[in-house]
Amino acid sequence: MIYTPYAELYHHESVSRGKDDDPVKAARAKREADYMRRRWGSVIERDPFYNPNLNYSRADFRLGRLPRIGFPWIE
Repeated sequence: MIYTPYAELYHHESVSRGKDDDPVKAARAKREADYMRRRWGSVIERDPFYNPNLNYSRADFRLGRLPRIGFPWIE
């Protein structure tokens, strides 16, 4: 095993796959996302590092329509 604290790693989202810009690729991407939600949905919903007020159904990090936690100043 080799260890170095100086490594810089880069992740280029879907560079090898290309964009999901045709019906076949879009369908594949939807199947993959659906599988992840089925398999890990209960874990994702309890992710302690994800802001509970953000939208869980879209990947754009918009605020959800309904807050998942209450406001501390409102009882």
